[in-house]
Amino acid sequence: MSIDQFYTYAPAGFASRCSAAGILFPGILDTQDLDSYDAASTTRHALRYPHADVTLAAGDTVTIAGDDYRVVGLPARINRDEMLAHLALIP
Repeated sequence: MSIDQFYTYAPAGFASRCSAAGILFPGILDTQDLDSYDAASTTRHALRYPHADVTLAAGDTVTIAGDDYRVVGLPARINRDEMLAHLALIP
């Protein structure tokens, strides 16, 4: 089974248009609010993207739907075709 169908741009698929260093690529952005009883609520972001489309590194800037994010830490390989990068929204 090919992962290409998941990386079709919305509304037909799950992907958003992303860019980094002038390279356009599809990515699936996951945003989660983390609640803690002893601290303010925080939000984290994760980007799933095809490994062959772009190489991201810690500190890179990724633009998704007009918002800029910074790659936090090293992206991790999910499988032979996909990578996962943790992001922080740049205010």
